[in-house]
Amino acid sequence: AKLKVKQRDRYVTDEEFTAVYVNANELVKFAMELAVLTGLRRGNLLRLTKDNLKDDGLHVRTSNTGRGIIISYSAELSALLERIKLREPYFRRPLLATRQGDPYTGSGVATMWRRAMLKAFPGDKQSGSVLAICARSRRAIHKS
Repeated sequence: AKLKVKQRDRYVTDEEFTAVYVNANELVKFAMELAVLTGLRRGNLLRLTKDNLKDDGLHVRTSNTGRGIIISYSAELSALLERIKLREPYFRRPLLATRQGDPYTGSGVATMWRRAMLKAFPGDKQSGSVLAICARSRRAIHKS
């Protein structure tokens, strides 16, 4: 499927989101799900640690506004966080971490995400646009 639209001109469809998701590695899948369920941006997602997990929800200070927010646990978010915690090594501090427990860089995750996009939409030069709007548009849909 060719995607011939400019960035922010439309929302990513469920089919496009699924196409990327099935072609993504485990970490990118976790990041995609976290983005949809929390509305957080990539940088905020990569800074999440076990320290953010509190009894009443996910406590986050967003980089965009600098304000602290509490994201209540939904059944889906709780289940996702439990799956993330099962990844080895358990002692890791960042929730989205390398196998050695180190935090991923934004560019490292962007590269993995781009690979999933190219697998989902091979030869499509517009896939970068979908990459740029994917999490943002899914967050907007989830919040409405």
